[in-house]
Amino acid sequence: MITLQPRTIQEYQCSFCSRRYLTKGRCALHEDKCYRNPNRNCPTCDNTGWESWDTLGPELGVIPDGGGRDCERCKIAKEAGGKSYIEDDNN
Repeated sequence: MITLQPRTIQEYQCSFCSRRYLTKGRCALHEDKCYRNPNRNCPTCDNTGWESWDTLGPELGVIPDGGGRDCERCKIAKEAGGKSYIEDDNN
C-alpha cells in the first residue's frame, strides 16, 4: 500500500472579505478594489462616481462623454458597506 503525503498550500486572504488567492500580488490587486474596503479605488469611474462612455459622432469621430450613469461598482460598494464615490442628493 502506498502512503500518501500531506500537501499544504499557502493562501492569502483579503483583509476585507473572504476571497482567497494563491499569490500575494493577486490578493493585493483585489484588496485595492474590494467592495468592502473603506479606502478602495474604483477602476471603472476613476473615483468620480460617474461612469461615462464614448459615442460616435455623425462623421464617425469619437465624442467623449456621450452619455453616462452612476458607476455600477460604486453602487455595489455602497450596498456592501465599502467606500462609494457616488454623492447623495439627500443633503
